[in-house]
Amino acid sequence: AMFINKMVFGLLYFDFFHILVIFIILGIGADGTFVVIDAYKQSRFLMDDELERLIYSWSRATSTVFSTSFTTCVAFSVTGFTTLIPLSTFGIFAALTIATNFVFVCTIVQSTVVNWERWFVKNIEEFKTQEENKKEMSNEETLAALIDRHNKYFEIYYVPFVLKYRRTLTLMGFTVGILGMVGVAQVSQLTEPELFFPEDHSLANYVEDIALEFLSGEEDEFALLTVFWGVDSIERDIAARYAGDIDNFDDEVTFAPNFDISDYQAQQAIITACELIENHTCSLEVCQGFTTLDLPETPTYRGTCTMRDFHDWYNFSEALPTINRTLLNSRLMLFLEEKPEYIPHIGFVNGEVEFVSIEYRLTLPLLVAGDGVQEYIDILDDLVKVYDALAPSTAKPINYAADRFSDYALEIALVDTVTRGLIITFPIVFVVLLIASGNWVLAAISVVAIAFIVITVMGTVFGLLGWELGVAESIVSIMIVGLSVDYAIHLGHMYTVGGKTEGFHSREDKFHYSILTMGPTVLAGGVTTLGAGIFLFAAQITFFGKMGVLLTLTVCCSLFYSLVFLMAFVVWCGPEGKFANLECNFPTKK
Repeated sequence: AMFINKMVFGLLYFDFFHILVIFIILGIGADGTFVVIDAYKQSRFLMDDELERLIYSWSRATSTVFSTSFTTCVAFSVTGFTTLIPLSTFGIFAALTIATNFVFVCTIVQSTVVNWERWFVKNIEEFKTQEENKKEMSNEETLAALIDRHNKYFEIYYVPFVLKYRRTLTLMGFTVGILGMVGVAQVSQLTEPELFFPEDHSLANYVEDIALEFLSGEEDEFALLTVFWGVDSIERDIAARYAGDIDNFDDEVTFAPNFDISDYQAQQAIITACELIENHTCSLEVCQGFTTLDLPETPTYRGTCTMRDFHDWYNFSEALPTINRTLLNSRLMLFLEEKPEYIPHIGFVNGEVEFVSIEYRLTLPLLVAGDGVQEYIDILDDLVKVYDALAPSTAKPINYAADRFSDYALEIALVDTVTRGLIITFPIVFVVLLIASGNWVLAAISVVAIAFIVITVMGTVFGLLGWELGVAESIVSIMIVGLSVDYAIHLGHMYTVGGKTEGFHSREDKFHYSILTMGPTVLAGGVTTLGAGIFLFAAQITFFGKMGVLLTLTVCCSLFYSLVFLMAFVVWCGPEGKFANLECNFPTKK
C-alpha cells in the first residue's frame, strides 16, 4: 500500500497520524484471516477433496471479506475527497491499505491456511464427513456437527441466552441507541484550540491556563485582518501539496483585469474601506470589552491604510487626481523606498501595480470559539456589501483574509467532511448489505444496527466525555461506519447462507447456524482490533490516545450491536424461509 501510494499515485505527503493506519489494519487484517481459517475448517464437514474445500472456502471467505473491505474502503475514500490534504492523504492511504489486505487475504492467507493444515494438522481424517452422509443429515444434526472447541461456549451459554431474552436485548439496543442520540445532539465545533499533548504537559497548561484566561493585550494575540484588491483568483498547486513538496508550491495568481489603482476614485474607495472598518462599532461579547471592530491604536500598533498613508506622504506639485498611471507608479516606487514596511501592501508585477492591501488587528482574540469567529465574518460580509455599493469597478473585486478565519475554515471543513461522509457511506453500506445478505429485511435491520453503533460511539464521546469535533473525531466518525459494518455483514451473510444453502427455514435455526459458523470469528476479530487499539492509550500525543478510545469504543459497540442487538432482533422478528429474499442464483439443499 505504501509503494502504490508513493510510487504509483505520487502521494508523498505523510503526517504523523498516518501511522494510525498500522493499528487499524492490524484489527481488520486479523478479522479477514479469521474468516478464511474458519471457512476452511468448516469445509471439513462438507467435503473431502482438498481442491473442492479450497474452492468452497475461497468463494465464501472472498465474498464476505470483499463486502467488509469494500465498505471500509468507501468510508476511507470519502475522507480522501476532502479539501484538507492531511485528511485526504490519510483516507487514500487507509483505503489502499484495506484493498491490499483484501488481495492478501484472498491469495497469500488462503494458500497459507491450506499448507498449514497439510503440514501441522494431525488426524485430519476424523474431521472428514462424506458429502453423501451430509445430505442425509437433519437440521439438528447439521448444527450439532458444526460444534467444536471454538464455538462450544456459544452453544452452551450464548445461544440459550439470546433465545430466552431476545425481546429484552433488542429493546436494550434501541434504548442505548436513543441515549446515544442525546449525546450526538451535543456535538459542537472546537471552542478551544485542539491540544496534542496531555493536560499536565507544559504546552497544554500554557494554552488552557494562560493564553485562554489571561490575555495580556499584546497585539499578536488578536486576529490580523488583511483586505486586498486586484486578485481575481488563485490556482493552487495541488499536486505539489499532495507530493509533500512544501518548499516548491507553484500557485498561479490571476489578477483582476479591471483593477486600476491609477484611478483616483479607486484610491478613494480603498480609503473608504479603511473608514468602514475603523468606524464600525462592536457590541459583541467576543469583542473582549472593546467597542470597535479594529483594535484601538497603541504606541506599538496602528492599522495600515495603505492609500491614505500614501496620500498623507505625497507632497509633489502634481495633484493626485490628475496624474497618469506611469507617474503614479513612479511615486509609489518612491513611497516604498522611503517606507519599506508597505512593500507587502503594494504589489508591483512587471512594473505595474496589480494588487493593493490594507491591514488591521481585529478585536477578535486568536483563541476565541468558532461561533465568535462567524460573528466577525458576518460583520465583514455586511461591510463588503456596503463597499460594493459605493466603489467603482476599478476598485473591485475586494477580498479579505485572517489567520483565525483560516482555522475556522478548517473547523467547518471537518464538519462538512463528516456530514458528507455519512451521507455517502450509509446508502452504499445498505446496498452492500443487501447484496451480501440477499434479503431486504435483514439488510434494513443491519443498517439500523450500524447506525446505532455510530450514534452510540459519537454520543458517548461528545455527550459523556465532552469532546469536540476535531481532527481525530472527524476521521473516526467516518471510519466507524467502515469498521462497524464488518461484523454485521459476517453474521448477516451466514444467516442468509443458512437458509439458502443449508435448508434452514426458521429464524431460530438460521440464527443458530450463523452464530456457530461466524460467532467465534466475529469475537476473535473484535478482540484483535481491541488489542491494537489498547496500545494507543500509552501514546504521549493525545491524538493517538483519542484514536485508542474511539477505536476500542467502536469495537465494543460493534460487538454489542452485532452479537447482541442484531442477533436478538433477527431471532425475534427476522425473515423466515424465503421471505424478502432477492432473486439470486443460490444453490439449495435437496
